[in-house]
Amino acid sequence: MRRFTRLTNAFSKKVENHCTWWRSTPLTGRASTRRCGLRQRRKRRDGSALDDGGNRRDDRSRRAEAGPAGDLQEAFGMIRRELIVRRPQSSEHSLVRSIVQTVVDETYGGLWASPPLRIDEEDWSLAWIAVVGAEIAGMALTHRDWVSDLWVLNRFRGSGVGTRLLACAETEIGERGHQSAKLRLVQKNTRALAFYLERGWKTQREFPHEQLPVTMIELAKPIPQRAWGQATDGT
Repeated sequence: MRRFTRLTNAFSKKVENHCTWWRSTPLTGRASTRRCGLRQRRKRRDGSALDDGGNRRDDRSRRAEAGPAGDLQEAFGMIRRELIVRRPQSSEHSLVRSIVQTVVDETYGGLWASPPLRIDEEDWSLAWIAVVGAEIAGMALTHRDWVSDLWVLNRFRGSGVGTRLLACAETEIGERGHQSAKLRLVQKNTRALAFYLERGWKTQREFPHEQLPVTMIELAKPIPQRAWGQATDGT
């Protein structure tokens, strides 16, 4: 009993040193608990949280507190859950081309010419498309050891669509036996440059475009052997 009393007195002394108003405001209420920095998070039996005032904080109220940023993260989470990367069906080839045209015009329109800008005609059946629900959110296309196209609609950027498409493109290049992948982009596209650098790509050189009045940047990335032979279709 004496040992218990000594421990209790020691704890009280520490609290007294931390809270100068200890004797006038004993730790008996929620207000004094907050002042002493002893905030506690309590849970109801149904799992919902209670704030310091004893008010219930359900998922809806937490989302309201998070504001637009919370809504955006929730939307991105839903996109990631529904995202499928696959080859396009023949009926979708024109949609793939339309996405490329849309993003190219948004990104580079007015830089060297007014939109619509000329884009190369490709075999879109060889592309990879990112599908969210019933909508195509982006596409990627490779040739030999090059990522020749990777375009994501503006409203899906930041949700992980581009990351999935890039990983798929890198894997496909590795399956061809190449030990590194390459791509090039317009120097002024700083957002795309940051995207690739954050994912392990390295700048190799800068050079003038062969026909257009813009500076290009070439990037490269080693392809790890574990990526070789991985299945990509339907992922």
